[in-house]
Amino acid sequence: MILTYLFVYPSHYPHLQKVDCALNVAMDAWTSPNSHTFVAMTVHYEEAGIPRTLLLDMVECAESHTGVTLATTLVKIFNNFGISDKVW
Repeated sequence: MILTYLFVYPSHYPHLQKVDCALNVAMDAWTSPNSHTFVAMTVHYEEAGIPRTLLLDMVECAESHTGVTLATTLVKIFNNFGISDKVW
């Protein structure tokens, strides 16, 4: 199954702003066979002793995935979800 479109909105995870712990993030960037560049970002944290993992966003980058482009993308995602102060 090929994932064509994924829409994730900050309203899906309003509790992330209230979680009482640091959030750890992971990301992956890749270029598809038809030369489209994508970045996916997940967040990992513990809630009531239970490890949680959520997909925050998956976006297509108009530019190549250089360090500057990836950093800019991450900051936009953090700001969209209101979690900039929680990312460790």
